[in-house]
Amino acid sequence: MGECIVETYIGTSLVLNQGFLQYHNPVATEIKQTDHRNIHLYPNPANSVIHLSGLLVGEKEIKYKLVDLQGRILIEDHILENGIIPVSTQKSGIYFLILTNRNDVLFRQNISIVH
Repeated sequence: MGECIVETYIGTSLVLNQGFLQYHNPVATEIKQTDHRNIHLYPNPANSVIHLSGLLVGEKEIKYKLVDLQGRILIEDHILENGIIPVSTQKSGIYFLILTNRNDVLFRQNISIVH
């Protein structure tokens, strides 16, 4: 536990609650696709690469993030021109793939990587 506290304070990584300092880690409970594009990824589960279809030609500002279940960003890069995302260096497991265009989230989906 921690030091006895009288006030309640909520910050980005801690909560002062019921008189004791308590750390917390927020957990995502729902992920929604926020764009109405017809974006598809395959294969899922993936082994070495993920193919994306449905991206508009010329969208050079699209980045992807591969995020683990603890919320750590493992890879953040631009999507290759052919719509391929390499994943062979990642361990087998479940991840979130997030596509962004500047500050807008275009697509989110969970993926499995198996080797």
